[in-house]
Amino acid sequence: MPTADGRLERLEPRLAELEAQNRRLEKQWAETEKALADEKRGKEQATLYAESVFRLIGTLAGLEKLVRALKRDLMAYEKANTDLQNGREVREDATKGKLCLERQAREGMVPKQPVFLWNEFAWS
Repeated sequence: MPTADGRLERLEPRLAELEAQNRRLEKQWAETEKALADEKRGKEQATLYAESVFRLIGTLAGLEKLVRALKRDLMAYEKANTDLQNGREVREDATKGKLCLERQAREGMVPKQPVFLWNEFAWS
């Protein structure tokens, strides 16, 4: 009958082999868990990136509308500014003409307006 020592000696290599196999399986388990966590994190990041892209597209569309509105306002302001400048020039010209006439009137140099007798020449 075999002794317990002999049986123990035969089981020790098998035990060492099973322990090594257990370590390999635990290592594979840890690697698989890490890969799954990385994949999950990657999917979450991809989802966040996609959401960010859609938010950016929405923001861009809003900015484009704002730019168009600002361009319309700028064109209106430029037209109003041009009209205002033209009005100022007309007023300045009128003021210069009025001052010139006032000076001439003071100096007695205002020419009399010519009188045309249209009625006499037109019906003759």
